[in-house]
Amino acid sequence: MGLNPRVVEIEGYARAQSDIIYLDSSSHTMSLPGIPEAFSLYKKPLYVIPYRPDLAEGQQKKLDKAIQDFKEDQENVENYIWLGRQLAYMGRYREGIATFTMGLEKYPEDAELYRHRAHRFLTLRLFDHAVTDSMLSIKYMMKAPDKIEYSGLPIHETLEIYSLYTNTYYHLGLTYYAQNELEKAEKTFQNLIDVAMNDDHIIMGAYWRHMILHRLGRKKEADDLLATIQADMDIVVAPNYHQVLLAHKGEMDPEDILTKGREESHLGITASGNGIANYYLIHGDKDKYIEILREVVSTDAWSGFGYIIAEADLKRQGIEI
Repeated sequence: MGLNPRVVEIEGYARAQSDIIYLDSSSHTMSLPGIPEAFSLYKKPLYVIPYRPDLAEGQQKKLDKAIQDFKEDQENVENYIWLGRQLAYMGRYREGIATFTMGLEKYPEDAELYRHRAHRFLTLRLFDHAVTDSMLSIKYMMKAPDKIEYSGLPIHETLEIYSLYTNTYYHLGLTYYAQNELEKAEKTFQNLIDVAMNDDHIIMGAYWRHMILHRLGRKKEADDLLATIQADMDIVVAPNYHQVLLAHKGEMDPEDILTKGREESHLGITASGNGIANYYLIHGDKDKYIEILREVVSTDAWSGFGYIIAEADLKRQGIEI
């Protein structure tokens, strides 16, 4: 059976990719498409990974609805944003970028369009473009108060956790980190903490800022930041990050966190694995640090932030994978 390059064949039916929910390849028959969606920092092709079948139908319905809404009204900026996001959730990142670009031709000062396009430039390892768009998003978003950004994924769609300001700073901070622009990354994650609307935002900023401060040799600042992290914080979407910070405080076992991450999903190990790798690096065990980063990039979760940063760290050190 011939394959559309946008999908994969799983047990007789096509399913597209989720950013965060992956199939266990050991229990499913998979055939990857011949056309990659992106390329790694090592110039290796990266292919669309299929959705878990129990979630794929719901996500496809959301995409179908976004397409219909877009066809009916192309004067509504929200239809460009929502369609671009839904395409990206299905692993169609380049089409998502193209949709955001069409929207920006009509609405050249829309902060959300720039923020979402920056996110997908980051996914595709186009870091310079991601920085440019993030800076434009910041420029235009400051003209209005922050606003909630609802998730486009079925399992998170009712959560009022994310916001335009915090997501923009989060993705810009990650992009700077991937570029090894550590001073800029540190300041950006501090900006995220400064505009935090909830404990999840604080943890999202503190997790990366703590690592960066250690790399910059600013241990006291890292320790002061860690002192603000408490076990009873109200964490909904960033438990992996929270647990890693608690490990740094001596309140959790790093190996237990790794084991739990492996049991959760490929994204579980990319999220917690990157942080625990840096835990060992901070404690002087570089071999363990490299070992865990290699494990992170051995997964299929190449669109995950932990994977992208692990890939960038290994590449920067000249370590082949």
